[in-house]
Amino acid sequence: MSSKKNKIRVLGAYGSKYRDMNPSTFLINDTVCIDAGNIIEPLKEDIFKISHIFLTHSHFDHISDIPFLLDLTYSKREKPLYLYALKDTINTLKEDLFNQSIWPDFSKIKLPQTGEPALQFIEISYYEEYTVDGIRVKTFPSEHTVPTSGFIINDQILISGDTVSTDVIINQLKENPDIKKVFIDISFPERLEDIAYKSKHHSTKTVRDLIRKLNGHISIYGYHLKPLYAEEIKKELKDERVSFLEEEDRFYFL
Repeated sequence: MSSKKNKIRVLGAYGSKYRDMNPSTFLINDTVCIDAGNIIEPLKEDIFKISHIFLTHSHFDHISDIPFLLDLTYSKREKPLYLYALKDTINTLKEDLFNQSIWPDFSKIKLPQTGEPALQFIEISYYEEYTVDGIRVKTFPSEHTVPTSGFIINDQILISGDTVSTDVIINQLKENPDIKKVFIDISFPERLEDIAYKSKHHSTKTVRDLIRKLNGHISIYGYHLKPLYAEEIKKELKDERVSFLEEEDRFYFL
């Protein structure tokens, strides 16, 4: 048993859904999620403990379980599900998902227990810090095709979000010297570098360039691999100091 009091559990580690590979989701302790691509199946009855979800951005693989989570849990909730996201992300969710046509607007549905809204949107901004259930979450901009935020957890773990950026990550590591682990988007192999660039994801080539700039004391973990290219990506980086996240991995931190 680790003496460190906080835990990140990987619920999903991939950039899509295929066989036993599920979209990126990180559970912090029992109540906080970073993204929401795979919550319900791994947590089962523990879904009722989820109180806060921080979204990196609005793409479907990062939000897909939120509608079902609300549908399943709202009747037993005593407090809203708090959804933290950039203004653009919130607007997209309101207009294109919780719009009464695709899914009910749970921000207007009252909890039977308390009469509060089942869903509450909380707008976040870059370079701010938010504290929920004892966990500190810092935000920073990630370069992607839509507005996207990366997150730093308790000054120790950096989660890149979907991104092709390197300089931003380097700068965050300089400004946050206590970061020990970096979870980095590695979506495509080198032969698909052009697709990676156009879709604003890292390929193995750009990750190699990033690795060269990082200090050796930082542990690097790849995630958001596109399932059909996962083995190819791992093979291309086998001689680099990169590990790859898998579902049910756990990390402990202060």
